[in-house]
Amino acid sequence: MFAGPVKAPINALNTRVNTTISGEQGNPDVAPLRNGGWLVTWARGEKITSDWDVYQQRYAASGGKVGGETQVNTTTAGDQVHPAATMLVDGGWLVTWESDGQDGSESGVYQQRYAASGVKVDVEKRVNTTTSGSQYHPAITALADGGWVITWHSRPQDGSRYGVYQQRYAVSGADIGIETQVNTTTALDQVMPAVVALADGGWVVTWMSMEQDGSVGGIYEQRYAASGADVGIETQVNTTTADDQNNPAITSLADNGWVVTWDSIGQDGSGFGVYQQRYVASGAKVGVETQVNTTTAGDQYYPAITVLADNGWLVTWESNGQDGRGFGVFEQRYAASGVKVGIETQVTTTNVYEGTTAVAALADGGWVVTWHSGSDIYQQRYDAVGNPVGG
Repeated sequence: MFAGPVKAPINALNTRVNTTISGEQGNPDVAPLRNGGWLVTWARGEKITSDWDVYQQRYAASGGKVGGETQVNTTTAGDQVHPAATMLVDGGWLVTWESDGQDGSESGVYQQRYAASGVKVDVEKRVNTTTSGSQYHPAITALADGGWVITWHSRPQDGSRYGVYQQRYAVSGADIGIETQVNTTTALDQVMPAVVALADGGWVVTWMSMEQDGSVGGIYEQRYAASGADVGIETQVNTTTADDQNNPAITSLADNGWVVTWDSIGQDGSGFGVYQQRYVASGAKVGVETQVNTTTAGDQYYPAITVLADNGWLVTWESNGQDGRGFGVFEQRYAASGVKVGIETQVTTTNVYEGTTAVAALADGGWVVTWHSGSDIYQQRYDAVGNPVGG
């Protein structure tokens, strides 16, 4: 049996992010900024040239735009897509993205640093050292020492289709060491990495691995110390292994623990569902994996997650058919204890493209959700209580 569509309350005063409405906007991400504002990044494709570029829009704590949308990438030949952003310790931020053909091969990963003023720091730089084949799907996290780590998946660098790699940077922007492989198991594909910094200066990378758990896809993770050394070995996150577990996302908690979320097909009795697993600072699991979505009819997938100011967390996901229109974005808040706060609520009032949601916590205790709808990027801000703000 599965639960039918729940008429979740709609907390939505959705606003469009992009100013330019020509072409197609996609691949949104969102990151908090030190002043209480936030940054939304996305890719825009022009209908005439079919080329894609990366753009950003900064917001003040008041919710007002700071300046206009600006282009991030300097090199415009080919496509620049799938941006990810993070706030740095100095109040600036860094954007990373995937660029087609720029490194002389297929796709490569690039980055651009910004000062707190919004001015570019230096020029865009290539992240991946290995350029043969393709390097895709970058993810980024800022570290406690002022540096950052970028992860991506690369084909066929580990000798067996896709593998996950990372590069660490110092606060100066200099490489620390060389790019290193994250996954130990290399058979078939290890893809879609996500990364988060821990309070102790280390970090955790999570990814999807094909057939490693004896079924289709499974979720794995590797922890690192502040020194960059492995902490233990890669470990499996999902307990249920039947069929496919995919699309991992991760956030860290103030107690040096973390939470991983993913989607799983067939586990809730009806298509995809969203699940999570919490960890304490030692790396031990807290209880068992739990289901996030209450409504199970249809598909609930593509989760995103962020820690909140109260050390609880918030998970967002896409649900197919729950709002009676098509794809919608829903969210569920958790207290620091891991108990659900209220019920799942609907974020969007417009149809959503698959795999396009992102969420970031703000300094005031609230959060921002962003997504791709139609040809545009939209967002919804919430206050610390969970009430929608703006409109």
